[in-house]
Formats: sequence, C-alpha cells, structure tokens
Amino acid sequence: MKIAIDGSALMDAGADPRALELSAQVSLWHAAGEELILIHRPGTAGEAQAHAQSLLLTSQIGPWKLLALEAWELPRRAAQAGAEALYCPDSRAPLSSPIPVVVALSARHERVSSVTGRIRRAVGQAGLRGTAALLWPRDLPQSSHTHPATRAMPPFVGPGFVPTIASTDAERRARHGLKVGYSLAFCTTDDELRTLFAVWSWVAAAVGDDYPLVILGRSHRSKEQRGIESIAGRTSGGSRRIDGVSLEELAALYRGADVFLHAGQTDTGQELRWALACGLPVAGMETPEVSSVVGEAGYLVRPPDTRALGAACLSLIVEPALSETLKQKGLERAMAYHDPASGRAWAEVFRSVKQAS
Repeated sequence: MKIAIDGSALMDAGADPRALELSAQVSLWHAAGEELILIHRPGTAGEAQAHAQSLLLTSQIGPWKLLALEAWELPRRAAQAGAEALYCPDSRAPLSSPIPVVVALSARHERVSSVTGRIRRAVGQAGLRGTAALLWPRDLPQSSHTHPATRAMPPFVGPGFVPTIASTDAERRARHGLKVGYSLAFCTTDDELRTLFAVWSWVAAAVGDDYPLVILGRSHRSKEQRGIESIAGRTSGGSRRIDGVSLEELAALYRGADVFLHAGQTDTGQELRWALACGLPVAGMETPEVSSVVGEAGYLVRPPDTRALGAACLSLIVEPALSETLKQKGLERAMAYHDPASGRAWAEVFRSVKQAS
C-alpha cells in the first residue's frame, strides 16, 4: 500500500520525541513492505528519508500559505503522487481530502501565542471530524476525543531500544561529547525547560557541575528559551542541550544515562517507553499521562514540586539498589513494546481505512 506521510513534525524539530517517533514508524512500515511518500521541506527529513520517496515542499512557507497547505493542498498533492492514504502525526488533519486520513493524536495541549498559529490549530482540530481513523496509544489515559473513529493502539518501540550495551554505544555518545554517567531529559516547551532547570538546581548542589543534565529538544530555540538557559546557567550547575540525534544515537544516550528526568508533559509517551525499554529508571512528575505509561516503574512525585523531583532524581543517582529495582520493573513493563504484532497493528490501520473508503 502507498502511504503519504505529513512530515511537518520533522521540520526544524531537532531531537523532538515526535520527530524521532515518526522516523521509527517510517522505518517500521518500510520494513513491513509499505511504499511510503514523505512530504517535507528540503533538508528536514533526516534519516526517515532513506525509507521513503520524497515529495518536497518549498523551502520558505509563510503562516497563511502553511495553513492552506495543511487544510487543502497537502492531501491533494499526496493523491496526485499515487498515495492511497495520508498519515498526519501531529493531532491535526486537513479540512478535506480525496484519500483517507489517519491521525496520531497527542496528549499535549500546547499554548499558541500567534493569531495564525491559533487559527492553524483550530482548523487542524476541525479537520479531525472527517478523518478515517484517530490513533491513540493504549497505555495513555483515554483520549478526550470521542470521535467514533478513535482507535486505541498497542504501544511499541524499535528493536534498538534494549538494555544490552551495543559495541557502537561509546562512539555514538562521543559524537555528542558524552561518556556514561549523566541524567537525560527531553524538552520541547518553555515551561518544561523552567521545570527541568528548577529540578536540576537541587540535584546539582549535591552532584556538582561535572555531572551533567543532558537535555534533548528542538533545534530551534525561542528568545524565551535562550533567556531561561542563560539564567539557569548561573544557578543550575552543569547542563547541556543536544540537537540532531538519530534513533541509533538516541538508544545509546539512553543506555549511558543513570536517570531519565521527566517534567510531566508528553505528546504520546514515547520518550518514557524508550527509557523503560532501555532499562533506564524514570524520575518524573506524577501526571496522569506519565503515571499511566510508567506505573510502578518510576519514582514519581506530585507536581509541581520541583524540589521533591530533584530529590527523586538524586536518589536514583546515588542509590544503586533503588535504581536496579525500578530498572527491572521497567523492563517487565516494556516487554510488550517489542511484540511484532504491536508494530504491525499500526500499519494494518491503513489497509482497513482503504477498504472502508
């Protein structure tokens, strides 16, 4: 089957979990024999481009042109390229489409400040009413979308996310200037960045500046984020931002860390599943989404207590017995993520919507 993929989640995304998850899905579907078309701007597809035909957009797209593209033009271009279905991985859908549309929903409700951004989000949300399927990970709390097309899907992770150390791990970490022994976190919003730095200020006071917090996130930093980082650099000890991480490098970064530090908000929970699958203990805020994915395999504290989360993170760094206990609980929980049937279920959705159209 020929599937078109809206690659906007890959655009300027750096080490965003959504972009990395989409790359993993592209690889999985390619291995299953699907014919893929990735719609993206030049230079933004990353490793996903190796598994899909590219349908390039223009390099510069203004906000109103982007709105028109997502709402009407993109599905028509996909159909003209021979696609039999369109996959949108970012909780948005076109207003109309000549081919079935499948959407992956997000648990996060990001604040949008610009007028065009709010209109774009509203239009994308309106488009969800006409989709053939809305996909929601089964281990997250029930989606707020009550559309009859909503499907609870089994979560999965790629085969590279395992606790066994690979011979190339040290080399892949070295590309980013890392050795083993650090805490790892993802950050995609200003609020997450503030939380992480507030937490780390408590941890750094005990471990010192030589033990870093490694933060993965989007390559583009807002003026607000740069200001937060500047202030935190004077108060929070050693921390590093890393962009441009591949899936293979990501697994090595997980295996080299002592703790996965989570601020509580997530799109799909995938960054937490990667941690569990790699045997990396989780310290996080006890939000419904994090609790649902991690369960008893994490050291969770009530939000927004950053001091308590700092204590949880520090406990996992300095108490090997506690860390090992949570590691084993996480690995038990992650066994289902490697079930081949789980990965196939996501691809089989496209065949079912094609038959129903």
